[in-house]
Amino acid sequence: MPRLLFLTCFLISLCLISDPGVADAEALKVGVLNNFPPQYILDDEGQPDGLAVDLFEQIVTETDFEPRYRVYESWEALHEGLRKGEVDLSPSMGMADSRREWASFSEPLETFQISLFVRKGNSELRFPQDFKSHKLGIVHLNIGEKIAARHPGLQTQTYAHVFDAFHALLAAQVDGIVFPRPTFYKVALEAGLKNRIETAGEPLHEMKRGLGVAKGNESLLAVFNPIISRFVLTEEYRDIYARWYGAEASYWSARRVLIYAVPAIGLLVGVLLFWRYKSLKNLARGLKKDLEHKTHDLRNSEKKYRTLYENAPLPYQSLDEKGRLQDVNTAWLSTLGYARHEVIGQWFGDFLHPESRSFFETKFPELKKRGYTEKVEFHIRHREGYYLQISLNGCVGYSEEGVFERTYCVFHNITAQKESERILRQERNFTQSIIDTAQIIILVLDMEGRIQKFNPYIEHITGYAADEVLGLDWFSNFLPPKEQDAVKEVFEKGVQDIHIKEQVNTILTRKGDEIWVEWSNETLRNPDDGTTIGMLAIGQDITERIEAEQRQRELEIELRQKHKMEAVGLMAGGIAHNFNNSLASSICVTMPFMPWMRSGFWKLLQKRRR
Repeated sequence: MPRLLFLTCFLISLCLISDPGVADAEALKVGVLNNFPPQYILDDEGQPDGLAVDLFEQIVTETDFEPRYRVYESWEALHEGLRKGEVDLSPSMGMADSRREWASFSEPLETFQISLFVRKGNSELRFPQDFKSHKLGIVHLNIGEKIAARHPGLQTQTYAHVFDAFHALLAAQVDGIVFPRPTFYKVALEAGLKNRIETAGEPLHEMKRGLGVAKGNESLLAVFNPIISRFVLTEEYRDIYARWYGAEASYWSARRVLIYAVPAIGLLVGVLLFWRYKSLKNLARGLKKDLEHKTHDLRNSEKKYRTLYENAPLPYQSLDEKGRLQDVNTAWLSTLGYARHEVIGQWFGDFLHPESRSFFETKFPELKKRGYTEKVEFHIRHREGYYLQISLNGCVGYSEEGVFERTYCVFHNITAQKESERILRQERNFTQSIIDTAQIIILVLDMEGRIQKFNPYIEHITGYAADEVLGLDWFSNFLPPKEQDAVKEVFEKGVQDIHIKEQVNTILTRKGDEIWVEWSNETLRNPDDGTTIGMLAIGQDITERIEAEQRQRELEIELRQKHKMEAVGLMAGGIAHNFNNSLASSICVTMPFMPWMRSGFWKLLQKRRR
C-alpha cells in the first residue's frame, strides 16, 4: 500500500510538471450573479452557469487565464465588487454610459431590446406615457429606471429583482414592466407563464452587453477584444446563443416517459377514473359559481363605465376603420345638436367644413398608422348650420392580434377661445399699427434702463435701426454726458411709481446732433402680480419749437435795443433844439456889439431857424 500511494503521488507530480499550460495559468477573478437568467444561473451543484458563463468559458480557452468565479446576490453587489477590485471582470454587463465612470467595456457580445411588457390582452397600454394613470414596474439598477425618468409624472414601483417584478405584473400590482426583452421572456418561460404576458408597442431602447472590467484593467480588453470579434461570427457562438434563448427543453423526454409511464399507468388510470366524476362535478359547480360572480361584476362594471361615459363632460366619439361614427356620448350630441340616429354610421368627414374635410382625409390615415393624435383642430358643423372649432385628441384600439378595431377620441369646443384670440390679435395689430405710424417717440425701457421697444419714428429722427439698439443702455448711448445723471434720476423715480411731470431733455442722433424732446412717462407693471417691469416713455420732438422760441427771444432783445437807440436819438434831438434856441438868443443880445455878426453867418442862422 505505501508503494502504491507513493507511485500515485509520483505520477500526479509528473503530470503537473509535464503540463506547463496548467502550471503557468494566471488566475482571473470573475464576478457573476447567482440568478439572472439566461445570463447567470447556478446549476444543480451550485456552480455558475448560463449564457454569459458559457460564452466566457469559450473565449477564455484562447488565453492563459484560468477563471475563478465569485457569486454575488445582486447587480449592486457585483458592481461594488468590481469597483473595489474584488473581481477583475464581469462576463456580461450592460454597456450603459453611467457605468463608464468606473468600468470599461469590451466589444459587444450581445445586443437586445428593452420593451414594455403588459398582461395578455391589456392592449390599451402601449406607451410609457399611458402610465400616468396606471402603475409601471421597474427593476432596481436596470435601464428601466432611466427610461421611466424620461417621462415625468409616471406612477412607478421599484423591485429588487426581475422575479419580483414578473409576479407583481401577474398579480396586477402593476400594469406594466420595462425590462430587457430576452431576459423577461426567459423568466416567463421558466415559470411556464409565457402565455400570460406580451410586449406592448415598439421597443423603447436597445442595449449592448459585453465584458466589463474595472478601471485600470484595460489591458484585459486588449487580450479579449480580438477573440470576441472572431468568436461572435462562429458556429459555437450561435449554438450557445440558441441553447440559452431557445425554448426550454422539457424534462419529460421520450426516454423518461417510457421509464416512468409504464409502471405508473395502471395507478394513474385508476385514480383518474375514481376522481373523474367527482372532479368534473366540483369543477362544474365552481365554474358556475365563478361565472355568476364574474357576470355580476361585469354587469356592474359595464353599468359604471357606461354611466361615466354617458355623463362625461367632454364630447366623445368612436370611428371605425373607414372613419364612420360607431358611437358618440351625450355631450357630443348636446354640443352639436344632433340625435343619435342621425350620426351613427355616418362618415365623420360629412360633419366637417370642406377645408377640414380634406384635412381629416390626410390626418385619419396618420392616426391609424401612428396609434394616437393630439390637438388636431377641425371646423365641425352644428345641426343648425353654423360651424364650431374643436381641438381633438384620440388613440386607436387594437385587438389581441394587433388589428385595428376603432378609435377613441374626445374633443374640446375652442370656438370662444379662438374668437378671443382673434379679437386679441386684431387689437394687438391695431396697437402695433398705431405704434408704427405715430409721429411721436415710443420707447420702452426695462428696470435697468435697457431698450426693449424702439418705434419707427425714433428710428427716423435718430438714424438708428431698432435691431441695432435693442438691449443697449439708453442713458449712455443716447443722452449727452451732462444730462445722463439727471435723466437717470427721473427714470429711477418713475420705476418706483413716483410721478414726475413732463420732462424735457436732449437726445443724440447717429450724426451727433442734439434733439430736444418733451417726455411723458408711465410705469409698466406685470399683469399677473403687479410688480414693476419697466417704463413706457412717450416723447415729442420739440426742437423746432425750442429753436423758434430762441429766435423769438433774440428778436425781442434786438427790438428792445432798437427802442433804446430811438429813445436816445429823440433825447439827443431835443437837447440840440434847446441848445440852438439858447444860442440864438445870446447872439441877438450881443449882436449890436459885434459887427461881424451882421455878416452872412447871421443871415444863414436866421434862415435855419425859420
